[in-house]
Amino acid sequence: MDDSEIDDLVDAINRELIDQEFSKANIAFERERKFSIQSDDQLSDTESEIRTNEGDNIETSLLSSESLSPTIPPRKKSFPTCLTISAGILSCINGVLFGYDIGIISGALLQLKTHFQLNCKDRELLVSSALIGGIVSYVIAGLLVDKVGRKVTIIINCVIFTIASFLLAFAQNFSILIFARLLVGCAVSLSSVSTCIYMSEIAISKLRGRLVSLYEFGITLGFLVSFLVSYLLITTSDGWRYMFGLASIPSVIQALLMLNMPKSPRYLLLKNKEAEAINCLRILRGHSSIETEIHLIKKSLFEESRYNFLDLFRNKDNMMARMGIAISIVTLLQFSGQPNILFYSPTIFQHIGFHKDTASTLATVGLGLAKCIFTGCLLFVVDRFSRRRLLTIGCTLMLISMALLAITLYNSPNDLKLEKICIDDKNTTSIVFAFNDSSITTPANISANNELEIQPTRFFRFLVISSLITFVIGFSIGFGPISWLILSEIFPTSLKGRAFSVANIFGLGSNILVSMTFLDVTAAIGLANMCTISAIVCLLSILFVSLLVPETRGRTLEQVSKELQTMSVIRRVTYKLRSCFSSSSRNLQTNASYESMDSLCTSSIPNNE
Repeated sequence: MDDSEIDDLVDAINRELIDQEFSKANIAFERERKFSIQSDDQLSDTESEIRTNEGDNIETSLLSSESLSPTIPPRKKSFPTCLTISAGILSCINGVLFGYDIGIISGALLQLKTHFQLNCKDRELLVSSALIGGIVSYVIAGLLVDKVGRKVTIIINCVIFTIASFLLAFAQNFSILIFARLLVGCAVSLSSVSTCIYMSEIAISKLRGRLVSLYEFGITLGFLVSFLVSYLLITTSDGWRYMFGLASIPSVIQALLMLNMPKSPRYLLLKNKEAEAINCLRILRGHSSIETEIHLIKKSLFEESRYNFLDLFRNKDNMMARMGIAISIVTLLQFSGQPNILFYSPTIFQHIGFHKDTASTLATVGLGLAKCIFTGCLLFVVDRFSRRRLLTIGCTLMLISMALLAITLYNSPNDLKLEKICIDDKNTTSIVFAFNDSSITTPANISANNELEIQPTRFFRFLVISSLITFVIGFSIGFGPISWLILSEIFPTSLKGRAFSVANIFGLGSNILVSMTFLDVTAAIGLANMCTISAIVCLLSILFVSLLVPETRGRTLEQVSKELQTMSVIRRVTYKLRSCFSSSSRNLQTNASYESMDSLCTSSIPNNE
């Protein structure tokens, strides 16, 4: 037996021992979660106490063989500590920076065109320079997050945001504007990668969805604030300098607050800093019974140490399937019509009666407000409903809205063909620019032709407005926040940053493709047919989510990683299809059986099925 065979045998034995240890600790975590749910929903206070004592006895007996601390204190119900709440605030601030810095250019361009005598190509370059910076930053963002750490990367991101804001505010020539916009693109990419990963790794499982979704809420809030600031300062002399300079305030605040935040315990354990990791986790959890969680993280990281970057594109532990799911989510998000529907909303509003630029601008702000409100509402339910259910509901609402809008436009007195849309020389060129789910929409800078043959009826206006609002609501409870969340949950800690970057590069590439072809395609087939295509993409998204997207709610990141190692795409699809066509008697299962089946859908299919 040669050395390679011996190494393979030793590795197999080690993995078997790890599996056994992981399973024992995992059982304790599962019992804790189930007892907590039962005590909240069904049991009285006395029964809950009995269940808790039983769970403690079982957990202690299972973990005693793992050489953990023999004096584990009684389990306490976990409440978010002040630092956890602070983390949520920081996540929201980072999202606001993302949305504001990307969105404020739409209003600033109206003044920059006159101040610097910019032509159409100059304005296009000014906006697209952030796109170039974003692509470059995405290439290195994942490596930076995995090498220097999540916390350090977020602080670097704040510094870049601050520098870019000051450069933009005090720019004296066009070259400085371009350089500063490149920095904005870099900061946006670092923000999207580092914040979501950091929040997912420091949060307890029942709050993870809420903390990560706060980032999406911050993005929508940032866009809304940018539109409002643009509206208020558009008539102010050198108002564009104030627009850009205001972004430095939240970036400085976030950097100062981030200095007092603990590092990610998972990252510290990845770098063999166990003592510091234990201290950070104890601070985050607010109690001392963290031995089980430390044990699970260490076992998970030991297994993940076998991975390298190229494993993302191999079948090893179904890593390529996970990468395919992530890329598919961000690609479907872009082709669903989100950036382009918001891009056309000012024009549509002008066609249905909001003829003045200020009126169409305020109408677009109304859509942003609706998106912000429903994204905020999602924060209270994101950890109570499954990820797949929220994605399915969101895509269904988007499908209904696109179908309704297409039917309305097919039968409208003004069919909104692209020939009826002209670029007004007094306004600036509108450019769509999006990272993942967010787009710059420049209100009132693409204007509708004023020669309307027939004035739209009130019912027609109601249908169009209802369709757009429904679309925004669907996106706000589905693709918007959940896509960030799933991407931050399905990859191993050692590869998470780079996997996040790869997925977002594909998403950004999809957005470039959509943005570059949207106007030409719409000119050829009309906006109604484009809405039909978006509806078809939403339908495909529903099928994709139902068959392939794993469920991660209520599980630790270690449990998710362990389950996805045995996930088979073919077996998952086969099982889901068999479940759909099974007899009605199988649908009358108990709640416990249903939970068991749902758990199996996220991992492997049982042998007796």
